[in-house]
Formats: sequence, C-alpha cells, structure tokens
Amino acid sequence: MKQKSITLDIKGIPYRRNKSGWNKPGPLPWISAIKKQTQGLHLDTRACLLRATFMLPPGQRPSRLAVWPNLDNLLKPLLNALKKTLFCKAKGQNPCVIYLNATKVMVNSDEEAGTRIELLPIPKGLMSEHHLTV
Repeated sequence: MKQKSITLDIKGIPYRRNKSGWNKPGPLPWISAIKKQTQGLHLDTRACLLRATFMLPPGQRPSRLAVWPNLDNLLKPLLNALKKTLFCKAKGQNPCVIYLNATKVMVNSDEEAGTRIELLPIPKGLMSEHHLTV
C-alpha cells in the first residue's frame, strides 16, 4: 500500500529549545501543541522528506538578538514531538527523515504563528543504501 503525503498546519508559537533570555513559558506549550495536533496521524515508511516552515510572531525574538532563532534550535522540539506521534510507527522514528528543508518567516501576530509541515514518503525504489541507515 502506497503511503500518502501529509501536509499539516500546526497552530501555536514555535519555540526553540530551552535557552536563557527567551520569553517564558518555554518550549513545553509548543511541544504539547504539536503532539495534540498530530495525535492519531502516523507515517508508516522507512524514509521521507520533511519540509517545515516556521511562522514566527514578532514578540518571540529576544531583544538582544537581531535575527530570529537558528533553524536547528526550532527543529529540535518539532522533531522530538513528532517522534511521539507522526513518526511513532516509522522505522527508526526521526532517522526516517532523510531529507530536511526548513525555513522561517515572520508573521504579524501570535494567531498567525505556527509551523506548516509536509511529509513526503520516499518510495523504496528511489532510495539507495547510501541514503538509508536505519
């Protein structure tokens, strides 16, 4: 059976992994929002492409930083939360992501904030042994 792609808009304020100087309450509400909004969805594949677009509201940037948080710090809570939902049946869980594309954009309000995720399964015939390590 062919696995379908999944596109989902997760509402909430994307939060980077815990670091000092960032607005409270920290990443836990964001991680909870991801789990709640992806509950019951499963990606049953050995390899996939993950595209994530983080939509960040103006109030989330610490005043001491001129730029938004690094993408790797935004991705960590997202991937950890997806490991409990979307990736829970995928072989290797997070390692099933063999291609990752991430962007961040500014939005005007907290209501517009969130993350759009797109997961595209990679058919077994398109993978080589060099791409898959699980």
